[in-house]
Amino acid sequence: MDIPLSFFESLESTSSYAQKLLSEGKKAPFAIQSRKQTKGLGQRGKSWTSPKGNLYISIVLPNAHKELKERSLIPLKAACLVSKWLVKELDLHPRIKWPNDLYFAGKKLGGILCQSSVKSFTWGDLVIGIGLNVNEAPDISDVGYQSISLAQIANKFIDVKKLAESLTSYWSKEWFETTEHQVREHYRNFSSMPFNLWQDGEGRNAKVYWESGISPDGSLLLMERAINAQQAQRRLKLSSANHGMSNVFLGKSTQPFLVACKWQGFFFLAMYAHRYKLRPDSLYRLGWDQVSSDLKSALRALRESIDQFSMGLVGNILPVLSDGISLQDDKEVVDTFSSFGFELCEAPLTPRLSNLAGLDLPNSRVRLAVNESRLELNRLSNGPEGGEIMVDGPSREGVDDHDELVHCLLHGLMLLALG
Repeated sequence: MDIPLSFFESLESTSSYAQKLLSEGKKAPFAIQSRKQTKGLGQRGKSWTSPKGNLYISIVLPNAHKELKERSLIPLKAACLVSKWLVKELDLHPRIKWPNDLYFAGKKLGGILCQSSVKSFTWGDLVIGIGLNVNEAPDISDVGYQSISLAQIANKFIDVKKLAESLTSYWSKEWFETTEHQVREHYRNFSSMPFNLWQDGEGRNAKVYWESGISPDGSLLLMERAINAQQAQRRLKLSSANHGMSNVFLGKSTQPFLVACKWQGFFFLAMYAHRYKLRPDSLYRLGWDQVSSDLKSALRALRESIDQFSMGLVGNILPVLSDGISLQDDKEVVDTFSSFGFELCEAPLTPRLSNLAGLDLPNSRVRLAVNESRLELNRLSNGPEGGEIMVDGPSREGVDDHDELVHCLLHGLMLLALG
């Protein structure tokens, strides 16, 4: 099914204009793209910041999902298709924040708004509005987020019009061929289930839930993290974006970000009060052979640091991203973390970044790369023609001489997991 694409220099909103065309009798399918929007639409009536240089497109489809019970699956299906298309088009693997937001490295990359009229308990034509940061990353810090653009990730300017043509062509082939089962599988690939954590409330009385699956109608299934084996695990089902909960690792969250890793015979434990900072607010470094004797004092100090930054422990359990620590073989370390109310979570490094050459970190001369599912740390040097090249591979020298490498390793581990 071909989807004809119309281009405009400026519209109030591509979705509003598409709805207007439908009301005037235009038949689906069709797509509307605008270079900029003056009144872009977001979720729950919010505006969508829409500077020139980004992709604003609404795809209108004759809706095959006639039953109202299937409504939750539509925005999730749209998010999965955009994510699959980004992998195909740019070799880029975004992360979906249920049900329809796209992130990369913990920063917002885009969002999707699905609209349809309802008559006699069936859906009308479907308007799928897609906003994607392509060449500009608008400032959205006033709402507690940071944004990122495809151009920043790919390190090149991207032709938005060609991108829109590619997306509509992909959509015409994939939308009606993608089954409900495939949508749930695609979401699993783009969300790192069950690694995703959701937070209900703030402070010590808040609760933390892990994603446990997607229901047939696209609702998100959550399970509460138990503090001990005797505690009953509450289960939740979220059916719309108006759920009032926040994702711990994506978007706005009061949760401190904790990272632990074993590297070159040392054990590092870091706390970031703000996930976008290169240097942690607290850093503990132990020789791996000293972990059994010194870890308790480090975790006790970490608790004090969290209190110092006025961050209440969420549900008495704090997740800690970990790398190089085996949850099976290093059971003593895992149990020690648990006794202080921390839970080690192995960072999901693959397959998300197996197709990327590396990740350059801000303000550093260090690159993180994935090699055979593991992190490698490389120092950068100027090549003969001025370009940066890898030198000497992962550092094997004394850790005290390589604080920058340590900071970049921890920060990079965080970004890799978020990405």
